[in-house]
Amino acid sequence: ADTLKTTGTITMHPVATSDTVWILPTQTTGEYFILENRAAVESDTAQMNPGYSRAKSPGLYLWHIDQGRISQGMFFNTVNAGAIHGVALVEADGLDQLGTPGGGNRGDLGDAFPGSTGNTVVDACTLPGLRTNAGKLVSGRLDSIRIGVDQEVEFRFRMQNLLKASMLGTGTILSSV
Repeated sequence: ADTLKTTGTITMHPVATSDTVWILPTQTTGEYFILENRAAVESDTAQMNPGYSRAKSPGLYLWHIDQGRISQGMFFNTVNAGAIHGVALVEADGLDQLGTPGGGNRGDLGDAFPGSTGNTVVDACTLPGLRTNAGKLVSGRLDSIRIGVDQEVEFRFRMQNLLKASMLGTGTILSSV
């Protein structure tokens, strides 16, 4: 895994064929985000099949990882029990159906970025957003998320200085570094 630290454009090939993910750290020890490209190749082919009753979209999957919660819940199999989950998918459609008890699905076309909603931006001020489980803003922005012709995912990553940032109601951060 590589760590997102500097501004730039990132191209990710499908995880099933490249074994590559990116890590976006937070300011909270043991809490971070994993970014992966899931595409209709190899082991992911079946779940991306539109004929499947629970089809998923190809694209960028953003996983929120809380290592402390994982360690705490591992023995009793309660990693994702309760309000704070150890492993949670940041759903591009913002509906949090996977994290809602009785949410009604096991994943859908709106979960990946850009997905069925066409969501191409995620940062500390968007919905869904990049925040720790304690609600702290995460200094990073992914935008221009797109899927290429060879099933690669491309996005622009920008580090943001959140101490200087001013938030508008639109999810835009006025100043960035």
